[in-house]
Amino acid sequence: GLVGLTAAALFAAEFWLVAAFVAVLSSLLDGVDGAVAEITGQKSKFGALLDVTIDRIVEISLILVLAAAGASFESVTSAALAILILEYIRAKANSLGITGPGKITIAERPTRVVMFAMLSVGVWVIGLDNLLLTIGAWTLTVLTAIGVIQLFFCFADQLRHNSGR
Repeated sequence: GLVGLTAAALFAAEFWLVAAFVAVLSSLLDGVDGAVAEITGQKSKFGALLDVTIDRIVEISLILVLAAAGASFESVTSAALAILILEYIRAKANSLGITGPGKITIAERPTRVVMFAMLSVGVWVIGLDNLLLTIGAWTLTVLTAIGVIQLFFCFADQLRHNSGR
């Protein structure tokens, strides 16, 4: 989590290339953390809750820094809402006991972090440009919205076939 927040701070401080690298590193570390917990048998409900909470804090921080840098309010708000809806659907499905295939979408957290990193590199190459930031945020919104639709219909299909309702 601290590495992800560092990526946001680096972007805000206009160290865009370093921010891109650190954002990707934070995503890799997040994946390794979960894998290590699984392999060593150290998984816990607290750890799972902490992980998703930190993930949302980091992602919202990355989006807020785009807003602070000049992306349109509408684009960053839409991106944040799409991410929160996607993750809410996933959490609700888990609470309903829906498991199995279909939980992976086109817009998983690593994809979203890589998009932020690519946008950071774009700003490093082109310079700080409100239009570039806005296009990046809208692209994130569209990709995540596709993920929301994908996840919703996958889970709805599983409910329809498995519950008789």
